[in-house]
Amino acid sequence: MSSTIQEKFTSFYELLRYVIEFRRFSQRELAQKIGKDEAQISRYLSGEVVPYPRTQKKLFSALEVDVIKVNEDWVVNLPQRSQDSANEPKVVYADKVELPEDGKLSRDQMKLFLEQIELTARMLKDSL
Repeated sequence: MSSTIQEKFTSFYELLRYVIEFRRFSQRELAQKIGKDEAQISRYLSGEVVPYPRTQKKLFSALEVDVIKVNEDWVVNLPQRSQDSANEPKVVYADKVELPEDGKLSRDQMKLFLEQIELTARMLKDSL
């Protein structure tokens, strides 16, 4: 089993800075991988702008990390695995699923909830 590094952050820009440094990416490399310009990456890193969830997924996929957002905290799982890993990195927003009064979830809510459970279980398993 591969070892992992797991860190918790309270801001997106701190998380992104940490992961970029950990993965030894330049702003230029990351910008090219996700189709943005360096100035936009700089704005993300300064905290001036928080990217939309779709862009966050692109960032984390390019950096090959799994991230989960629980309420206001970001938790990153940095697996030390080979580049050809079949596991696609994901970002999951745990604060987005709320159980309705009647206790029933829509199909989309159930899918998101199951993704959260799967990713959390994988992150916990990898951290052991």
